[in-house]
Amino acid sequence: MSHILIQSTVMRRLCGLRVLALSFALMVPCCQATEPSFSDELWSDIRPLYEKTLKHPFLAGLSDGSLARSRFQYYLVQDAHYLRAFAKVLSVLAAKAPRAEWAITLNQSPQNGGF
Repeated sequence: MSHILIQSTVMRRLCGLRVLALSFALMVPCCQATEPSFSDELWSDIRPLYEKTLKHPFLAGLSDGSLARSRFQYYLVQDAHYLRAFAKVLSVLAAKAPRAEWAITLNQSPQNGGF
């Protein structure tokens, strides 16, 4: 897989997560609230950090295509380490799950409709 295709895939993944988070935050009841919702308070509390994150050089370079190939390759290796560790954590949680259906869900891969 070419690095451009991988960058494009990761970009879609990161943008998709950002859109999903924003969409979730915007889901509010149709009635008028007299005070900010819990979600509004959380977004307000982290707004400076969120804006700083969106301006991070890695994300900017990934977005505009200027990210050095070596940096992207390093990211992919680190992401693989993270995903491997995350899978191990899910397996430990599954082994300790008090309900069989929880264990099954935790042991399923995302490709198969799992966790």
